[in-house]
Amino acid sequence: MRATVSCRSAPSCLLAAKRHGAELLKMLAADAGAAPERDRAAPPLSTRQDALVDALSAVVRLKAAEGQVSAASLANRSELERLVRGERELEVLKDWRLKLAGQALLEFLAGGSVLAAGEGGLDVKPR
Repeated sequence: MRATVSCRSAPSCLLAAKRHGAELLKMLAADAGAAPERDRAAPPLSTRQDALVDALSAVVRLKAAEGQVSAASLANRSELERLVRGERELEVLKDWRLKLAGQALLEFLAGGSVLAAGEGGLDVKPR
């Protein structure tokens, strides 16, 4: 049962706290166990990591063009940042996305392929 306490002045708030303090603490403790934990914000990427995300974004765009799908349907920048940070439980690494772009991303991260500029633009090539 939840109680509502009205405080219009400091003395009335102190009186309410004395009367209902223990009950309020119990309610807060019960709610604390039920509340989901908040993810801590990831630290900013280094300049090199940010550049790597840009390169991965290029790989995604090229693979999306090959598969005639939207690059956004494969992976967004946030997911690529998480990939650079080492996460592997990502949508781009599952099912059809893995086949179309995820495997190429992992290969690129492992140094097995490179981005190469040519006459027609940018390409992903084996190392």
